[in-house]
Order: sequence, then structure tokens, then C-alpha cells
Amino acid sequence: MKMKSEEALKKIDNLVNVLSIDIPEKIEVFGEMYYPKKEIEEPSERTLLKYEALYDSLRDEIKRMEDVPEDIVEKAIVLRRIVLFLKEYGHTDEIEDKKRWIKFVRKMG
Repeated sequence: MKMKSEEALKKIDNLVNVLSIDIPEKIEVFGEMYYPKKEIEEPSERTLLKYEALYDSLRDEIKRMEDVPEDIVEKAIVLRRIVLFLKEYGHTDEIEDKKRWIKFVRKMG
């Protein structure tokens, strides 16, 4: 199923869609495989930057498309979820809070 670019962007921007999605073990974007759950467990300084760049690139591609396939919209939603998670919990100093969220992420798959 395809949707118009504006409709796709509205779906991606809807936080209910973003926060209700599970973070997968792996995701393919632009022909490359990424392993977000593994990277969330031990994020480096570059993890957030990498996923932000992927999300921004995919979002830009969606803006240029006339008809957007559903799988691309879903990938953008997943990438946005990963970015939001990393911004909130990726570099927390509270080790117990971080452990709790890592455990939660592991259970989501």
C-alpha cells in the first residue's frame, strides 16, 4: 500500500505511532543492515548521530516521493523511535534507570 508524501509524514510525526512501535533487532535502511537493540545496549557517542542521520535522510527521501510505500514509512517510524529512545535514555548517568530500560528494550522483541 502506498500513500502520498504528506500523509506519510503525518503518520511519522504522530507520536502515538512512534511510541507504540517496538524497536527491532535489525532494520535495513538504504541497503544496509543496522542492529539497533544491540547498539542501544551499549551506545557510543556516535550511535545517536548515526540514527539521527539515517532518520533525516529517509525523511528527506519521503518528502521527495510522490507515492510512499508503507514499508518505508514503517522504517522511518522505527528510526524516529530509536532516536527518541537514545535521546531520552542513551546517555543517562543513572545506571539503574538505564539497566531497566535496556531490559525493557530486550523484552520488546
